[in-house]
Amino acid sequence: MKKLIVMLFVLPFIAISQTEANNFKIENGSLVWQKVFESDVNPNDLFTNILSKGYFKDVNRTDSTLTGIFEGIEPDYKGYGSSELSTPMYISRSFINGGVSIQVRQGRYRVVLSNLTFEQKYDDALTKQGEKTKIETFSGRKDLKRAFLKKPANILTFTFDKIFQYQETDDNW
Repeated sequence: MKKLIVMLFVLPFIAISQTEANNFKIENGSLVWQKVFESDVNPNDLFTNILSKGYFKDVNRTDSTLTGIFEGIEPDYKGYGSSELSTPMYISRSFINGGVSIQVRQGRYRVVLSNLTFEQKYDDALTKQGEKTKIETFSGRKDLKRAFLKKPANILTFTFDKIFQYQETDDNW
C-alpha cells in the first residue's frame, strides 16, 4: 500500500520527454513542422495554388517537388479562436519565416517547414521591428516545452494548414 501511495505521489512529477507533437518534431536540435495531406491533386495545380498566396521566394520546382523560402506568414490566432491578449506575444506580434519543402506522391503530399524564425512586426518595449528569433527559443531544442504545445503549436498548425491545404479555386464567376 505504501508503494502505491508513493507511486501516485511521484508519478505526476516525472518529466516525460516529448520530441514530437501536433506536426512539430525536433530533429538535431531544430524544430520542424511536417504534415502529410491526403489529396489526388496534380502537382502543378498544387504548386500554383500554394505559390499564389504570395509568401514564397527562391523557389525551385521539379515535376513532384517544390523547395524554397517563405516570409511574412502571420499566425492566425484570431481564426484559431484566440485573442491578442490571450496569445503569447511572440505569436501575436510576429511574422513567421523559414524554409519549405513539398513532395508530391500518388494520393498525398508532404509539407516540411524548417529553419523557422519569428520576425517582430513592430517596435515595442522588448524588441525592435524586424528582429528575428529562432522558434527553438520558445519550443525547446531537446524536448518540446509544454507551454509551446498548449496554444502556440496549435495556432501555428492552424495557420500552416490554411496555407498548405489545397483548395480548388472556382474560375466560373
